Amino acid sequence: MEDLYSLLFDRGRVGRTLEILKKQPRPDPRDQPELALIWAHALNLYGDYGRAFHLLSSIPSHTEREAERLWGLSGYYIRVGEMLSAKRMLDSAFSRHPSPWLLPHLYNHLATYYNQLGKFDQAAKANEQGMSAAERSGNLIQFLTLLGNQCILKAIRQDPAQSLTSLERISQQLLERDSILLAAHFLIVQSEIYHNLSLIDSAKRTLQRAEK
Repeated sequence: MEDLYSLLFDRGRVGRTLEILKKQPRPDPRDQPELALIWAHALNLYGDYGRAFHLLSSIPSHTEREAERLWGLSGYYIRVGEMLSAKRMLDSAFSRHPSPWLLPHLYNHLATYYNQLGKFDQAAKANEQGMSAAERSGNLIQFLTLLGNQCILKAIRQDPAQSLTSLERISQQLLERDSILLAAHFLIVQSEIYHNLSLIDSAKRTLQRAEK
């Protein structure tokens, strides 16, 4: 199970994770909540938010992975703009003593929540707390993800040109660690910043790198 978590979250191999899962019987959320969580996370990253939400909602709320289920639900609510529900899920997840692996992921969603509301100071603080949690747990991929998010916030608020240098370095480190999905995400962000700076050729080249 942990290998699938690494494949999905550290390496960003959503398609490969789904291939492995499809070779197994579809889990019953009541009897196999851990496997159902993996399915839900993979579907979520694949963009099938409705099915992911249905699966997360079907998992009993009394398992030891409840904080992780709530984290998944918070991501869905953020995507569909139901911010009060998202915050309620996050508050409940934080109150359940989340694991060292999960804690930086929760702060990532909390930062996204504040960012969506335009509360950039709170978003930056949540990112910093997430980076500290990721550093303590030795989760380098999540640390780089949160650091990249912090650079995006800086690009929005202060200095987009300087943020490009940091994002390029983070993208390269993620690629070196075979974290393809996250590296592509930050390359796309770089492309958008180049476009906003009217550096169209650089934007196109960076987007082409992301598509590879």
